[in-house]
Amino acid sequence: MEGFALTAAAFCYHWPDTSVTAASTYGLSLAACPGTVLGFCLRQAAGTLAAGLALGSLVLCLSAHSKSALAPFFAAGLYYGGTALYANQAAFPPYLSTLLSLPGEWSLFMLQTQVELVSPPRCTNLFGLVLPALTANLLFQLAFTAACLALCYRGYTQKQVMA
Repeated sequence: MEGFALTAAAFCYHWPDTSVTAASTYGLSLAACPGTVLGFCLRQAAGTLAAGLALGSLVLCLSAHSKSALAPFFAAGLYYGGTALYANQAAFPPYLSTLLSLPGEWSLFMLQTQVELVSPPRCTNLFGLVLPALTANLLFQLAFTAACLALCYRGYTQKQVMA
């Protein structure tokens, strides 16, 4: 799917010419992110890959601790769908995240779509360190993935039968 998206972007935005800026194209002219179309598309692909890895690690973790085959599927779907709906319905503050906006801003959906690239930038205050919301989302998803994989490893090693 990523290959299809990159092919469609190449057709629409006329690259492999890597010097075409995002601001010079019709579809990306309002993008707040400076850079080339190639860089924009690669960031989109990396965000989708990171979101896919986080969701996959959640499903693995839930399946390691569940006896049902469908429960992890539906739980991960509720997590992804619920945070995506919240992200689409929540009124985000203009510049700095609040505690109520974090579930939407740190959702997998926001990492995939990377709305911050085409909207005014927002920041998140993490223990006194102010980061762009997209960077904070990526750091949260990486920590979430690591925690899920650690719990998955623990769950599968406890299920092993020692002979």
